[in-house]
Amino acid sequence: MRLTFLGTSAARPTVERNVSSLALQREGETFLFDCGEGTQRQMMRYGVSFALSEIFFTHFHADHFLGMIGLVRTLGLQGREEPLKLYGPRGAKQVLNNALLLGVERVPFAVEIHEVKAGRPSGSGTATRSARSRRNMERARSATRWSKRSDTEDSIPRRRGLSGSRKAHCGGNCSVVKR
Repeated sequence: MRLTFLGTSAARPTVERNVSSLALQREGETFLFDCGEGTQRQMMRYGVSFALSEIFFTHFHADHFLGMIGLVRTLGLQGREEPLKLYGPRGAKQVLNNALLLGVERVPFAVEIHEVKAGRPSGSGTATRSARSRRNMERARSATRWSKRSDTEDSIPRRRGLSGSRKAHCGGNCSVVKR
């Protein structure tokens, strides 16, 4: 497994750091988490495969998804035929569909957009957990004391008690936290 931080600079790129994006490569698959502007250049720079199967979006601040527009166009120019799956929180279908409509080119492959809810695994939901597994999950939850914003059920959890420079670039108005 290979994890590549393609961008960690929040909303404003610097000479050394690109905006948000992370690639996970495992057994020949590439998964992208966020896709800020310039992500495809960073993928080339660090040898990340363009044979993506899925892109996951944490939220829809522009610095987390604008690079997807160019990346999808590049994949089309490379002759991609396989469907691309995009996952994001509530509103993903509207935001990502609108983004894909930008430009005059038509995307030559299928793009599937899935909205996911916080705290719920994707899939059929038929899997069962052992009592030990459930106990371990409860311990992990209580140890990290995750909290959710009260104004939206689809927000990403954040740790309680963080403030100042440790809050994300959104000035504390979103629930993504830098470490």
